[in-house]
Amino acid sequence: MKMKINRDKIIFVIYMIFVLNVTHSIFYSNSARVLQIPLAMLGLFYMFVADKGFGKIRIKSINEFNAFCTPMIIITMISVYTSIAVYHTTNPSDWKQSIVRCFYYVVPFLAAYYSVGKFGNDTPRLLTISGLISYSTVFIRYIYYGGFRILLHFSNNKVNGISLEVHNLTYCMGLFFLYYLLSDKYDKKFKTKICLILMIGIFFGDKRALYLGLAVTLLVYFLFHKFKEKRLTLLKIIFVFYIAAAFIYLILIKTGVFEALLYKYGINDMSRLTFWNYFSSAYEISPFYWGRGIAYTDNIMGATETMREMRVTAATNIHNDILRAYIGWGCLPMLYYLVNFFLLRVNRFIKDKNEENGWRYFAIASLYLFNNFFDNMLSAENFNLCFFVVYLLLVNDLKSKNDSTEVRT
Repeated sequence: MKMKINRDKIIFVIYMIFVLNVTHSIFYSNSARVLQIPLAMLGLFYMFVADKGFGKIRIKSINEFNAFCTPMIIITMISVYTSIAVYHTTNPSDWKQSIVRCFYYVVPFLAAYYSVGKFGNDTPRLLTISGLISYSTVFIRYIYYGGFRILLHFSNNKVNGISLEVHNLTYCMGLFFLYYLLSDKYDKKFKTKICLILMIGIFFGDKRALYLGLAVTLLVYFLFHKFKEKRLTLLKIIFVFYIAAAFIYLILIKTGVFEALLYKYGINDMSRLTFWNYFSSAYEISPFYWGRGIAYTDNIMGATETMREMRVTAATNIHNDILRAYIGWGCLPMLYYLVNFFLLRVNRFIKDKNEENGWRYFAIASLYLFNNFFDNMLSAENFNLCFFVVYLLLVNDLKSKNDSTEVRT
């Protein structure tokens, strides 16, 4: 696939190297999350100014913003209220940081809005280039300290504190791999090349949660094609299964059954159960359970006494966004999030007569969901940026093959 590289694309690729903020890369920074804010401001400019003149925002832009940002704002406000009024939190950070997390959910959406508006179908490729440039520095450092032979033992291995497991970037590569694999917007030769490159990155990133998510997602998409005439029925069945899986998962953790199963089959929980069990008394599996704020578990785990009790040397999180979201939002808000994330989004595609992309979206959203069973992606700015780029490309359905022209969403 031949594309004309221009100055804007070069600047974008370089900028995104820092925005994607790859773990162990020489470009990694603890303050990188703020780098999306200028892109978000440009996204707002496109919404309010660039298309129709100042203040004349398009209905389509409102619908796109309402798809994810408005529901997240509503859920956050509910959890802020319940954190204060129901649980009488003595730590203002429980609700203040929850608002910050919401802000850093909206910012990636606006940054994605700008990126897709500027670079169209070429946006995932440019982001992939940025990620791989940054990831290459991780390989160089890894080999420098361990030699080339260390590549034969890369899984769960660290040398001088450096690992090829780069967390969020690996999930981003999985997201783009799935997008390209299912897309009809790119020629076969290009798709083969980029999917192979992404597969290599996924292999070295070695995230078991991603393997699970990809397996479930590809199965779901296969079923949609196998039973085309019954897609809507199948959609409802699978969605009910997802809801059941999420809440059964919570029940198994809460009751200790999940821990017993891991112990019985000798599965290494990577210390996750220690974290999950620590919060067993903080929530109930009930429709009447209300959230403590999405930042609640992070705040508790960051406390010195908690780290001492769990025998960890640095602040971390519970590596389970299904549990973290349930504790933070509560039962009904989390259910609303899932309904919006799957059913309402696919229904929007169908109403817009964009059904094929609706099934693609459902499959990719499935990957997002199952990643959250064992990791924290809800507040991962770089991953959300990539997810929203994929969503906006699907919902706008840019027609041209291998599009590298500038468009406005």
